[in-house]
Amino acid sequence: MKKLLLLLALISFFGVQGQYQTSTPWMEGFDVNSKSTKIKFKDIVDAGEAYFDNIDKLAKGSGYKQFKRWEAYWQDFVGSDGMLPTSTELWEAWLDVESQSNFRNPLADESNWTSLGPVDFVNRPFSSGNIGRLNVVVQDPSNSATLYAGAPSGGIWKSTDSGTNWTQLIDFALPTLGV
Repeated sequence: MKKLLLLLALISFFGVQGQYQTSTPWMEGFDVNSKSTKIKFKDIVDAGEAYFDNIDKLAKGSGYKQFKRWEAYWQDFVGSDGMLPTSTELWEAWLDVESQSNFRNPLADESNWTSLGPVDFVNRPFSSGNIGRLNVVVQDPSNSATLYAGAPSGGIWKSTDSGTNWTQLIDFALPTLGV
């Protein structure tokens, strides 16, 4: 149990720290460790593009694809002033949304869809089976029937029966926990 709690604590820590990738070469010169310093989105994009102008963007492991994913994701969060939201602003916005919604107590799914196979899905209020992307599936070294799976835009799941059934380990209390 202690190992599981330690694993969850580490994943949470790295998920929060991963908002801005401070170890990337193009982020040098930006104050990314402050919770309140605003950074202009265009400045980061320009710095990234300038960095990748000097290396082979198509080379495996160059980081260009991940940079473009980051850019595509964050472009929708840029304020009218061109600035990225601070981590404090993001957290306050999440708390505001959470306090105004019935997110934790969703209404029952009233759809009447019927699965034609090959798997019979149960109606769920937020998702359907087999939709989404996993970044990692890890087998517990001490128990081969225990598996952990992590998704890039939130979630970690555990299976104790070799993947037949899964249990979500983190509920909707965190806005996003990319694994």
